[in-house]
Amino acid sequence: GIPGEPFTGVGLGLKETEGWDLVLPTCLTNGSHGYFPMKEAYEEGGYETRSSSFRAGAAEQIISEGRQLLAKLQE
Repeated sequence: GIPGEPFTGVGLGLKETEGWDLVLPTCLTNGSHGYFPMKEAYEEGGYETRSSSFRAGAAEQIISEGRQLLAKLQE
């Protein structure tokens, strides 16, 4: 679960984790800390990136950390 509104790329990145047939990322889990835009979205601009309290790269970090957690679950 992600405590905010991640861009679609976050869910897709998590779903691509090796060894998993089904990954169901959820948003607004245990609260809302705002938007988690993908890095390239910051270059494009828009409401979500302007209102996000996170800097570019936060969404990619969610993917990286989420994949690590999924790998640990398989151990």
